[in-house]
Amino acid sequence: MSTYTRGDSILTVDFTVNLLAPAVGEFLVAEAEVIRSGRTLTVCRLEAFTLEAGRRVHVATGCQTLIRLADTPDHQA
Repeated sequence: MSTYTRGDSILTVDFTVNLLAPAVGEFLVAEAEVIRSGRTLTVCRLEAFTLEAGRRVHVATGCQTLIRLADTPDHQA
């Protein structure tokens, strides 16, 4: 959402998540990064980790492609 404007609608084109390990731990940390944001399509990388006894365990990874519908808000003002 960081690359779009408030008046845009966002739809998911593709969403893939690979579960790598059980999410057991004291905390769950999720990180995301915009790999490329074009005129209409944006590709993001997703990672999730647990923290247990000071150890970081990679529990999930994924990729998401979003499409921007410019000037088509999801809500009415």
